[in-house]
Amino acid sequence: CSLKLRFIIKCRNPSIHMGMEKLVVVLLIICYKNTNSTKIDYLKMSLRILHTADVHLGIKFNSKNYPDETRNKLVEERYISLKRCVEYANETKCHFLVIAGDLFDTVYISRKEIKKTADILNRFEGIHLVVLPGNHDFYEEGKEKLWPVFTEYMKEGLLLLLDECRRYECQAGEEVVSFFAAPCFTKH
Repeated sequence: CSLKLRFIIKCRNPSIHMGMEKLVVVLLIICYKNTNSTKIDYLKMSLRILHTADVHLGIKFNSKNYPDETRNKLVEERYISLKRCVEYANETKCHFLVIAGDLFDTVYISRKEIKKTADILNRFEGIHLVVLPGNHDFYEEGKEKLWPVFTEYMKEGLLLLLDECRRYECQAGEEVVSFFAAPCFTKH
């Protein structure tokens, strides 16, 4: 066997945003693969990471002229999609679930919505939920600010909040995994 880096891309709704294609869900897997084999056994891979970004929970869709029923369904679908990400990460026994920016659409989000999000993410069974604050949900210190409240609702030891510009190291079996963080501290 030889060590190879494999990128498995799973995307339901790619969107174009500011001229760049963003993938809704990307599964990045580092694995050992027999060069003669065409079948990949995900559970035998040495490290499994489910990566997503730009979930934008809490978006209200007020700028669009949608009927209330449609707007409410769009808001709820974002939570359903996040739940599916967690379920898929658990099914494929991912070590890490990474949310690389904009889990939330704004830093001004209700405790009820934060708790609903934490309840979904607390179902992740891997080593760490890794969350990087983005430009919409940038990191601010303060007891009642978004990220301290979110942290309060998360299971102890599950959340790895990348709230500093530095390298974070985690153990995953025999592997040391490094995450190089560049969180946002302002909207612009």
